[in-house]
Amino acid sequence: MKKMQLMQVGLIMFGIFLVGCASTASKQEKMLTPSQTVRPATTPVPAPVRTVTAEDLAAAREAEIAKAKAAAAREPQNWRVFSDLGTVYCRQGRYDQAVAAFQQALALHATTTILETEKQQADAQAAQRAAMQAKREADMQRAKALQSQQEMNEIFGLIGGIAGVQGNMQGQMLAATMQTMNNQIGAVPNDVPPLSPELRMESSLKSKSEVAALYISLGSAYFGKKDYQQVVTSLDNALQLDPSRTEVLKTSAEAQYYLCKYDECIITFAKYHAIAPVETASLLRLCNAYRALGMEAEADKAFTAFLAKSACAPDDAVKLLQNGVMCLSQWRYQDALESLTKAQQVANASPEKKRFLAAAQVKQFQTPHALFLLLAEAQFNLQHTQQAIDLLQAFIAEDNTYPKAWYMLAQCYDEAGAADKANEAYGKALETFNAPAKKAPAPDYIQVCRAAKGEGDAAIKALETQLLTIPLTPGGGVNQWCVLAFAFEKAGRIPEAIEIFNRCCDVSPAYFRARLALSRIEKQIAPKRKQLLAEAETALAAKEVAIGMEKLAEVYRLTASGKEKEKVRKSMLQLAAGLEPALAMSSSAQDRYLRGSVALKAAKNPMDLGRSLSEFQWSVFYSPWVGDLYFNTSAVKKLQNQATAAVHDLKLYLTGKPSATNVSEILNRLYEFDYQHEQKLRELAAVSAF
Repeated sequence: MKKMQLMQVGLIMFGIFLVGCASTASKQEKMLTPSQTVRPATTPVPAPVRTVTAEDLAAAREAEIAKAKAAAAREPQNWRVFSDLGTVYCRQGRYDQAVAAFQQALALHATTTILETEKQQADAQAAQRAAMQAKREADMQRAKALQSQQEMNEIFGLIGGIAGVQGNMQGQMLAATMQTMNNQIGAVPNDVPPLSPELRMESSLKSKSEVAALYISLGSAYFGKKDYQQVVTSLDNALQLDPSRTEVLKTSAEAQYYLCKYDECIITFAKYHAIAPVETASLLRLCNAYRALGMEAEADKAFTAFLAKSACAPDDAVKLLQNGVMCLSQWRYQDALESLTKAQQVANASPEKKRFLAAAQVKQFQTPHALFLLLAEAQFNLQHTQQAIDLLQAFIAEDNTYPKAWYMLAQCYDEAGAADKANEAYGKALETFNAPAKKAPAPDYIQVCRAAKGEGDAAIKALETQLLTIPLTPGGGVNQWCVLAFAFEKAGRIPEAIEIFNRCCDVSPAYFRARLALSRIEKQIAPKRKQLLAEAETALAAKEVAIGMEKLAEVYRLTASGKEKEKVRKSMLQLAAGLEPALAMSSSAQDRYLRGSVALKAAKNPMDLGRSLSEFQWSVFYSPWVGDLYFNTSAVKKLQNQATAAVHDLKLYLTGKPSATNVSEILNRLYEFDYQHEQKLRELAAVSAF
C-alpha cells in the first residue's frame, strides 16, 4: 500500500516539474518575441457621398415591408410579428394593409398566448427533468468521492508537507485547485426550486395590456384612413382593457369631432383634461367644437385661453406671425390684423429680426413676403378693400410670379366692382401657375381662375370631385365649398353660386367671406329679382299657380339666407299644401332626391352623410315647394348633430304637410329635440376646461 502511495506521489511531483518547465518556457518565449513595428497610420480616403433618390427610398420601404412579411410567414401563429407588420405599413401610410395586419394580430393573440404558455410549461418540465438528472449524477459522483475521500486527504497532507518544505508555488496552486473542485462537488443542491405561477400561466393583466396596445395601434391605422367611427370603437376597447391608457382620449376626441359629434368631443376632452394639462391644440379643437354647436361665447373663451397659452414676447416677430396665421384660420380677422401688424413693426425695427421673419415665411409659405398676403386677407375680410389691394400690389412688386397673390387681387377687384381689372388678375394667376417652372398640383383657387377665363364647366367638375371627400359641416369644409361657389359665380351660374354661399353661411355663421360675397351678388341681381317677384304675383293673381310657383322658386334661388328667403319659401310651401292634385317635383329635383336616398342608405361615415345631404339640398333647390324633401334634410342634419337646423327643417316639413298623419309624433320630436339641445348646451358649458 505504501508503495502505491509513493508511486502516486512520484507521479504528482513529475507533473509539478512539467508545469514548472512549461511556465519557464512561456516566460522565455515572451522575452524573445521582438517588439511589433509601429507603422504610420494611413488616412482613409472618404467615400463619395451618394444622393438618396426617390427610387432608393421606395426600395428601402419595399425591403422593410418584405422583411416584416417574411417574419410573419415564418411565424404565422405569432401575433407580435403581425403587429410589427402593421406598424411598418402604418409608418409608410398604407393604412388599409395596416388595419388588416393589426386585425390579424388581435385574432392571433389568444392563440399565441396559449402556444407560448404551453411552450413555457414544456420548457419548465424539461428543465425539471434536466435538474433531476443532474441531481442523480451529482449524487453518484458524491458517492464515488466519499469512497476515495480518505485517500485524497492523505495525498493532500503529503503534498502540503512537500510544498511547505520546498516552497513550491505550483504545488500549492494545485492543492488549492483540487480543494476547490472537491468543495464544488459537495455543494450540489439537494432539491430544485418549484415553478412560479408566472411561469405556469401568463399574467391576465399583461395580456390585457398587450391587447389594449393592439387596439390603440388599430385605432391609429383607422385614423390614417379617416374611418373615424372605427377609431372611436378601437380606442374605447383599449380603454376598457387598460384604463391607464388615458392618452388615447385626445385621439378619440379628434375622431368624434370629425364624426360631427361635437358634444361628445367636448365631453371626451373634459375627461382628459381632468387628469392631464390643458394643451393649446386641445383648446383650438374645443373652440371649433363649441362654434359648431353655436356656442360662440364658449368658443371665444377657448380661443382666448389658446392665445394666453401661446403668448409670446412682444418683440418675437416670428411668434407674432404664427399667432396671426392662427387667428386667420379661426376667422378672427381683427386679432389677426393686430398680431400681424405688430410682427411687421418688430421686424422693421431690427435687420436681424427682419431676416429671421423672412426665413420663417419662406419655410412656411415658400416666399419671404407672405406677410403682405396675410395682412391683405385680414384687411379684405374686415371690408378694408383698398388697403388689401395696396398690400397685394406691394407683394406683386416684390414677386409677380406668385399665383395666389394675383388671385387675391382679383377677388379684391371683384369686391370693388372693377370687373376688367379682376378678369386681368385672374388671367395673371393662371399664367403664373402654368409657368414652365411650376410643377405643383393645382390648388382649388386655380379652378376659380379657370372658370373666370371661360373653363367654367371643367373647373366646377374638378372642384365637385374634390369635394366628394370633404363634407360641408359646422366643423369644417366651408373654405373649400366657398371656392366652389366662386367658381359657379365666374361661370355665370349665379343661382348655384348663391345656393353654395347660403349653405356655407348656414353651417358656419361666423364665416364672413360667404356673407360678403352674397351681399355683393345680391346688389348685382336686385333688379332681376324684383322683376321675378312682380311676375310671380301677377301669375298668382291670375290663378296661374304653376307659373307663379316657378317664378317664386326663381326668386328663392336668387335670395340670400335670411328672413326674406324664409318668407318666400313658406309662401311656396303654403301654396303647395292647398293644391289638389299636389304640384309635382321637377325632374332635376327627382334625380337629386333619388341620388340622396341611395347615398343615405349606404352611408357609413360623415362623408357619406355629407353627400346625401348635398343631394337632398339640391332637390330642395330645384323644387323648394315640396314639403316631403325637408323631412329628409332634417333627418340627415340630425345625424350630423345639427340639432337647430334639423328642428328648423322639421318645421318646414309641417308647413308643407299640415295634414300629415304623423304630425303629433313629429311635434313631440320637435319638443324633444329642442329640450335635449338646450340641456346639452348647458351641460357642455359647465364642463369647459378654461
